[in-house]
Amino acid sequence: MKTALATFLFFLTSVHADRPNILWITSEDNSPMLGCYGDPIARTPHIDQFAKESVRYLNCFSNAAVCAPARQTLITGMYASSLGGQHMRSKAVYPPGVSYFPKYLRDAGYYTTNNSKTDYNGGPTDPKAAMKSAWDESSNQAHWRNCSKDQPFFAVFNITDSHESRLFPNRWKNRKLKTDPSKVILPAHLPDLPETRLDMARYYDCLEDMDEKVGKILEELEKDGLEENTIVFYYSDHGGSMPRGKSFTYDSGTRVPLLVRIPEKWSTLRPEAVGATTDRLVSFVDFAPTVLSLAEISAPEYFQGSAFLGSDAGEPREYAHTFRGRRGERYDIVRGVRSQDYLYLRNYTPHVPVMQFNAYSFSIPGYLAWQRTWEQGQCTPEQARWFESKPREELYRIDDDPDNIRNLADDPALGEVLERHRAENKRHLLAIRDSVFFPEGAAGREFSAFQDDSTYPLPKLLALTDSTDPEILIEAMSSENAQVRYWGANGLLSQEVVAASAIPHLKNLLRDEEETVRILAARVLAGMDHTADALPVLRASLKSPSSYLSLQALLAIDECNLLEVEPSLRNEIRRAGKGSYAQRVAERILR
Repeated sequence: MKTALATFLFFLTSVHADRPNILWITSEDNSPMLGCYGDPIARTPHIDQFAKESVRYLNCFSNAAVCAPARQTLITGMYASSLGGQHMRSKAVYPPGVSYFPKYLRDAGYYTTNNSKTDYNGGPTDPKAAMKSAWDESSNQAHWRNCSKDQPFFAVFNITDSHESRLFPNRWKNRKLKTDPSKVILPAHLPDLPETRLDMARYYDCLEDMDEKVGKILEELEKDGLEENTIVFYYSDHGGSMPRGKSFTYDSGTRVPLLVRIPEKWSTLRPEAVGATTDRLVSFVDFAPTVLSLAEISAPEYFQGSAFLGSDAGEPREYAHTFRGRRGERYDIVRGVRSQDYLYLRNYTPHVPVMQFNAYSFSIPGYLAWQRTWEQGQCTPEQARWFESKPREELYRIDDDPDNIRNLADDPALGEVLERHRAENKRHLLAIRDSVFFPEGAAGREFSAFQDDSTYPLPKLLALTDSTDPEILIEAMSSENAQVRYWGANGLLSQEVVAASAIPHLKNLLRDEEETVRILAARVLAGMDHTADALPVLRASLKSPSSYLSLQALLAIDECNLLEVEPSLRNEIRRAGKGSYAQRVAERILR
């Protein structure tokens, strides 16, 4: 047995000396709350030691703040928002020619192995064929050790110990807490509540568990004698599980740890000395081209990121772009631009609060305690603002406000900074043909439509969403284009008082050929106490075979408290959305 193992190790370490193995170790739902990033509470000795052997990135961002859109960006080298996948588990269909990027490694002779999460938020027309072309193995048994003797490998391991669900109380029934809640340091955006401190303490315990798993994978690599021929990435899929972390486009939801260890054999590829840091901005859309660059494989033209390591490494990016769509059962359309010094957010649905009720996240005690404290009027203004409607624009200076709590968008001294980030957001949306303004569930919502100004007039939509003029919004509601009509009506939701002249136009939209437009018009009218006009449309959409449309109808009923106005809706609500995200909203309304 020893002889066989020695022979196996010899082959692994001696073949393909011209191409490195590449290993990704990913963890879930954790911000840089690690010892190597300066966290005094974290117990992460394995990652901390790994950091001493690596280059530590200080400005790495997940383009999405929730897992499925983030993974779609990673696996395609394209922004999920460009593919139509801005929403959680949206099942976007990729255009012809777009593949899961490990296919290019496999075609070049790499053994590709994934252990084991996929959750790619959609895929090519034939997902099974795409998986087979991308991965030699994708299962909880997948491992580099299963490759043949003459292959370099690309291996992915995903660790779930720090996932948001680990903070659910039922996970702690038989577990002893190690971290002292009184010792944790809360970020400035979180209220100091017993529940919040307990959540944070539990989270640190989960991070310790995650760190042990990282250590075991690195130990296996060392035992196999592969350290000197393997480039190792460690990163998290998005920000942490605490309230206003995961799902939110603040740094607490998008900034992630990234450590890259490049062995001496490949030292010319190191961006900095071993153990050093770099403040270079990188984001997940850059990961696929970077891996191909390290493997000396040409990247396909459709990639939207750029390599930050290897022979094809480009110039450092000036901005990282982030996005949010639907997370679970709640929509919040946000686009973010992060520079070295500032975070800019553009809220396209400012009528909904940052902290909407989400059944999954609100299973965590800290979320419920924060909401309860707000409802009792006991929050500070800074803590309360997350539960209230938000401004169209937010701007945060990172240096003196790393927790993003002081919105400086109205500061005249930062007018040039604001305009620069605002312009970059518009440039980016146009460059990638972002699907931001094509409502989920709308007819014809597919990649080819996003590319065509006749079906999706993106420049016009950008201009429209910047307008607060009621007459411009009313005129848009008469457009021949459904998306223009939709965003004309949507613009009224953020106005304190809707002009009476808009009401006839909204009533006309109740008969619109596009159902998303009908639902939105009903939502606006219901909020103006024109419930009798709105209810027939919402009732009809509750029965829609599309879970997205029944969800939108339920959200309108929830946001306008229509069950109180029309108790007869109860049975219709109960029947709507079975087995989908809509069911969560139905249950919320009925409670």
